[in-house]
Amino acid sequence: MTFAAAAGTEDRARLIVEAVGMLARHHATVEPLVHVSAPGPIVARTKAGALLVPVPLDYVPWTAPVAKFAGRPDLKVKERTIWLTGTLSPRAITRARGGGLDRARGARASPVK
Repeated sequence: MTFAAAAGTEDRARLIVEAVGMLARHHATVEPLVHVSAPGPIVARTKAGALLVPVPLDYVPWTAPVAKFAGRPDLKVKERTIWLTGTLSPRAITRARGGGLDRARGARASPVK
């Protein structure tokens, strides 16, 4: 949680704590995670090499920073999953599908369509 303490604002710290909590729940109930990286957007990897990005936000629009993150070469793996507590904008859904994002999981556990 040292990373969360250095977040700069209470809102950012809460976002980090929630993202880490999402990963802890995934690790305990879905499959073990073998690596978690931060700072920056928090990214986890499973033993099988899948990528998991926790996004504890109500709404994610497609913006330049989101596009830059999604296009990072180190994040190009066979299975990329965004674990979302809210929704993606229509444009973000289209771009996510085109970028190899297989599914979005969250409160509704619905695939990116």
